[in-house]
Amino acid sequence: MLGSVLWRLNKLLAGLGLSYRVRANPLSLEREHLYQPPSQPAKHLSGEHFKPTRLEGTDEGQANGELYSIWKDIPGGHKWHHYFDIYESTIRDLGDAPLRMLEIGVNRGGSAKMWNRFLPKGSVYLGLDINPDCKQFEDRDNNIFVEIGDQSEPGFVSRITKEHGPFDIIIDDGSHVCSHMVESFNFLFDTALKSPGVYIAEDAHSNFWPGFRDQSYSFIDLSKDLVDVLHSHYVANDSEMYFRQGHSAHLSSALVPKIATQIKEIRFLDSVVIIYKNTKTKLPVSEYN
Repeated sequence: MLGSVLWRLNKLLAGLGLSYRVRANPLSLEREHLYQPPSQPAKHLSGEHFKPTRLEGTDEGQANGELYSIWKDIPGGHKWHHYFDIYESTIRDLGDAPLRMLEIGVNRGGSAKMWNRFLPKGSVYLGLDINPDCKQFEDRDNNIFVEIGDQSEPGFVSRITKEHGPFDIIIDDGSHVCSHMVESFNFLFDTALKSPGVYIAEDAHSNFWPGFRDQSYSFIDLSKDLVDVLHSHYVANDSEMYFRQGHSAHLSSALVPKIATQIKEIRFLDSVVIIYKNTKTKLPVSEYN
């Protein structure tokens, strides 16, 4: 698909210090998949909420903290400034024990070195990239591993999961093509991510850009729909009494999709979606006192 082809072209040119920027046009192969803004919020909220409000452009730095300081000293990286606080707080919440991280997208190796320095001592980093040149960033003596392959190929993803996983953290910073992001989550969340664990999709703003929309259903669409799936036990059981402690109608059990039992929390931030996995086996309980 064109989005995938353009991404590979960008990867090739990036190695030469160049870039190609695609812009939407009527002949684009993604024309049928162009993003359509939602109409419902404006129908249900007052116009004041949608009053045009200006955000000013700035060249001022917007990042600080330990993770940013580490990254700043390593050549070969590219990050949006507002990501650093998100990553730092999310990973610190996981504690001081060694972690296993899978990152889709190695690029020029800067991220691999950053995570190796930031993660708790004894942690293991595995980077996945389609570009064979990225193998040069592997440093097994320092627990940095790099596998070459396509994130959208289930056989490859299954193999690296068996060899290196399961993982405490999975970061999708790969092609950013909509189908790839959805497929990677499909392959990885259930079997490759530990419980508890954290799945992070970076650069989710690409879901709105024509050059990455090889299908209409984006990863952000999937993530929003998973909010509904997370509440599956309420869909079939439409009264609080079914969950009330001591009530005669209290449910002894309920059948829900497996993924509804795995997702603890979904966070939406600017360009980042974080899905927390922490498998549960019990229905929620309500109580009157």
